[in-house]
Amino acid sequence: MRKRLQSLLLLLICGSVIVHAPARAARAGQPAALPDATRADQALALMVSLRMMDLGIRPKTVQLPTDLSLEEALAIRQGDYHRANRLAAAVLARSSIQGWSFQPFDDFMENIVRYEDPLLLRRLNDWVARDPHAAMAHLIRGVYYDKVGWITRGSDYASEVTEQQMRLFKQDLADALGDLGVAVELAPRVPWSRYELLQALSSAGDTARAAQAFQTVVRAFPGYYPLYRERLSELSPKWYGSVRLMYDFTDRYAGHAPQSSPLKLLYLQLYEHLLETAGSACGSLEGDAQKNCVASMLGRMTGPQLRPGILQALRLYRTSDPIQFSAAVWPLLGEMACNRCYGSAAAVSGVLQAAASIMGSDTRMMDKPTHNSYMLDDITARVWSQIGNPSNADQKFREALRDVQRTSFADRAQKAIALATILDHMTQFADDTSQFIDMIVYQQAENEVGGGNFSSAPYRTCYAYYRMRYFNEAVQTCSALIDGNGNYLQTHYWRAKAYERLGRWDASIADFAPVADIGDNWFRVGAALDMSYDFGQKGDYAGQLASMNRHAYLFDPNLQPADDLAVAYNNRCFAHMQLGQLQQALDDCTTSLKYGRLPDALHKEQELLRRLGHRAAPQPPRTPDGVVGIRPT
Repeated sequence: MRKRLQSLLLLLICGSVIVHAPARAARAGQPAALPDATRADQALALMVSLRMMDLGIRPKTVQLPTDLSLEEALAIRQGDYHRANRLAAAVLARSSIQGWSFQPFDDFMENIVRYEDPLLLRRLNDWVARDPHAAMAHLIRGVYYDKVGWITRGSDYASEVTEQQMRLFKQDLADALGDLGVAVELAPRVPWSRYELLQALSSAGDTARAAQAFQTVVRAFPGYYPLYRERLSELSPKWYGSVRLMYDFTDRYAGHAPQSSPLKLLYLQLYEHLLETAGSACGSLEGDAQKNCVASMLGRMTGPQLRPGILQALRLYRTSDPIQFSAAVWPLLGEMACNRCYGSAAAVSGVLQAAASIMGSDTRMMDKPTHNSYMLDDITARVWSQIGNPSNADQKFREALRDVQRTSFADRAQKAIALATILDHMTQFADDTSQFIDMIVYQQAENEVGGGNFSSAPYRTCYAYYRMRYFNEAVQTCSALIDGNGNYLQTHYWRAKAYERLGRWDASIADFAPVADIGDNWFRVGAALDMSYDFGQKGDYAGQLASMNRHAYLFDPNLQPADDLAVAYNNRCFAHMQLGQLQQALDDCTTSLKYGRLPDALHKEQELLRRLGHRAAPQPPRTPDGVVGIRPT
């Protein structure tokens, strides 16, 4: 009966896609019919409730480190520095190095700063000015500068970062290094501060200082695993090192460590870096050619100590706290499971099988109740997702949730974190497979068990509303995030897209603006091109031209692919044309056609030639199906 009801509700919701589409023009003398969205909205809400019931999720009853992070950020924003200092000191006092982390302080510090927040920075500046010896103020401000620097820079290769972005990034890193250095001097017994300083030094490209800092800090905290993890990453070929340097480092620190040492996990970390190196080198290939390339490169890079080292790393499960072990291995195996990143699902299957054998678990599809590792269930689900089997992925994700319930945890917080992590991965899975109702359900469930500050991508719900054409709901959801703890660039981007579909051009332009100025190249280009379209839609052609010229990267052939260059020049051609600047318009349309054969650019070029009194250029030949072709030379 429930499945039947869900099917009926889904029809209503799908119907809402049509309801929310632009209405047809009314006949003369008749008012346009208003869309009846209420029924569809109620159907969607009921569908989400039913899906939530199927998950069997109950709200958490415990405070997580991410909740405390949000409290800390709110206290700072409100100027209550005494409370902020007291809260951070309390978390620090009950933290200790456990297995592979310094908890709960590591998670607490990682989630205070999530995005660029001018108010938070002003308050941090004020806190430091009032109390220059407040180590926590310097530490949090150092983290702020580091994170905002990377938000500004984006994750592109250096060649794809604009000069302005790189200049701002370097300034932010310099500010971060200054604050983190002071924080370490004021409170030298906080391992996370040392780790953050090491990370910032590495980001600044200062390999000599980073190497010296690593040697200094491991003498102070020889059992703090993140230091070794960070240094190994710095030695990978994508940064400053080589395969040989990674092996030497791993053998030095993990090879001679006791069998039960957390440092043994470095061998699994090494394998992930080797896989990433192979995937990057073979990234231009596809299909079997890519898989064969990855397998060949891994074979050449695999030393005799790697396989025994990986098995030693996995056997730590037997001598360690199983929950801490799962938390440490989880992100590593998750990276390996990214078939789209590395081009070979087989690269992780052997590791998964070895882990399952050691942990007494099973990676097969199971129909009867078992007591498997929830972490391995989750990884197996993601492997199924990556190889294009969403049904098996969904089944394994749900088995992971059930196995969390069957697992014994030291406290309720650990259980809540495990559940929220799986639900976060399920939300990503729903995103990847365009299951937008599921995205809303899984993210809502994640918020129930993990709190509103747990997800690193809280904007997925407003994105789902946008994709389902619930544009008003998308605006409302994105706005609630921006006003709360989800003020990410992505949140502004999807609110801008929703505003755009509602014809609210000024609002969309305002939201696209910060995205167009910073971030990854593909992301800012989309925002800048949409801005140019929106200026044109509101008839502000001078604003359209100024906006495009301000974002000069749109016309840089070293940064943009031909298709994007064609669109950028075509849009600017339109702006020049509307402003009566016909020769500049013709130059841009001609350049657009050099990069792509946009029919719009071709039409405008012919019109401009006619208006300028030139003889129209001959039309390019057309293929039999009517697609514009290219004349052979």
